[in-house]
Amino acid sequence: MALEINSSHSQLSIENIEKALKTDVEFIINSDAHDSSRVGDFKMGIERALEARVPINRIRNAKDNMEV
Repeated sequence: MALEINSSHSQLSIENIEKALKTDVEFIINSDAHDSSRVGDFKMGIERALEARVPINRIRNAKDNMEV
């Protein structure tokens, strides 16, 4: 199972991400673009994952060498 960290809104808050980290759930960061100019814009989702201290190995669509 994986939870979505959405880059378009904070539906999955830092607090909820931290709660989820206490389980075995993994995460997927999604741009959720509703406009073609936002496709692939993961910045807000990555920032929330970093703030919640999500380990990179728990994010299914991330690699160690990725940048914000």
